[in-house]
Amino acid sequence: RALVRRVLRDEGITAIVHAAARHKPHIGTHDNSEFVAVNVQGTLNLLEEAAAPGSTVDRFVFTSTTSL
Repeated sequence: RALVRRVLRDEGITAIVHAAARHKPHIGTHDNSEFVAVNVQGTLNLLEEAAAPGSTVDRFVFTSTTSL
């Protein structure tokens, strides 16, 4: 999260396209806690840092599946 915060502030990022995720092919190789950490907590970290005071982000695109 600290890296996300630093990059968003120092680089003047104005948009985030978020498609990173664990998905169906990872079910047999990763445990549930990793799915939550990446899919839920990772997304929350990006959203909170994008909305934080001092952020220059004004657009956030989130895809809920990589199957599209």
